Amino acid sequence: MAITCIITATLSPYSEIGIAATIVITLCRVAQGISSMGEIMGAQIYLTEIIKPPTQYSSVAMIATASTVGGVAALGIASIVTSYSFSWRIAFWMGAVIAVIGLTARTTLREIPVLADAKHQLQESLTDAVEKGDVNIKKYLWLHQ
Repeated sequence: MAITCIITATLSPYSEIGIAATIVITLCRVAQGISSMGEIMGAQIYLTEIIKPPTQYSSVAMIATASTVGGVAALGIASIVTSYSFSWRIAFWMGAVIAVIGLTARTTLREIPVLADAKHQLQESLTDAVEKGDVNIKKYLWLHQ
C-alpha cells in the first residue's frame, strides 16, 4: 500500500504523460482498495485467534468502528487538502507514512501459540523423516520419473 501511495503522490500529471496517468492512478487506487480490505480482514482474524471471549467480540467490533471513524476522518482531510491544487498529493504521502508504520507493527506481532506449536511440530516431523530416510526427496522436488 505504501508503494501505491508513493506512486500516486509522485505521478506526473495528465498534461505530461497523457492517458498513462489515468491508467496508473486507477490501478493504484484499485490496489489500495484491495489491500485496505485485506488489512481489515487480517486484523479481525488475528484478534479472533489471539483474544479469548468475552473480550474477543468487542475487540473485533472495534476494528469495524475504527475503520468507519477512519473513513470519515479521511473524507474530512480529503476535503481540506483538495481545496488546493497540489495539496492532494500530501494526503498520499501521509498514507505512505501510515502504511510503513503499519508494516512495522505487523512485523512485530507475535504468532498465535497454536500456529507456533504447529510450525514447530511440522519442522520436527520433517527433520525426523529426512534423518530416518522415510521421505523420498526427489518426489517432493518433482525429480521422479
